[in-house]
Amino acid sequence: MSSFGSDVSDKIRHSLAGFNIEAISEGGATNLSENAAWLLDYAAGKKAPEQKYPRRSDFNPVEMKHILPHVLILEPQMSMTNKILDIKVRLMGTAVSWFYGEAGGSTVRDFADSMASQRAFELVQYSFGCEEAVVGSSFKLNHSLPYHQVTVLLIPLAEDGQNISHFFVHVHITPED
Repeated sequence: MSSFGSDVSDKIRHSLAGFNIEAISEGGATNLSENAAWLLDYAAGKKAPEQKYPRRSDFNPVEMKHILPHVLILEPQMSMTNKILDIKVRLMGTAVSWFYGEAGGSTVRDFADSMASQRAFELVQYSFGCEEAVVGSSFKLNHSLPYHQVTVLLIPLAEDGQNISHFFVHVHITPED
């Protein structure tokens, strides 16, 4: 449970919305919020020419104060056969915590809703498979229920510049009017 006021994490049922995942090269960038698009450009600008992915250390929090409440840093825990065993939450912004439940310092399995955890695993797996940034977008399944539109941008990071070690994630949450 988040320690922030007006927490909705225990009221949201993520399984009541559909979810699509697209790689950036497949058109995923078309659904990004202004801040997520800024982050995607920022990450591209931080990647050196010899790097496949930017490093976590290339990102400067001072340069991105405006998006910090909406970000996560995830660290996949891999088996010897490159299967994702778990995903540690290294950083969790307040807006993300409000929506998913506090999981900073823990794993995505501690999100308040198991479907949200499953979708985090799906996003990470998809990014590993296509070797690029991906976007996950929710869509409304039942028009008689309240709904929050969620768009998640997952950017791979690599401490060595080549092999994915972390993900920098932006979560855009828009309540239905």
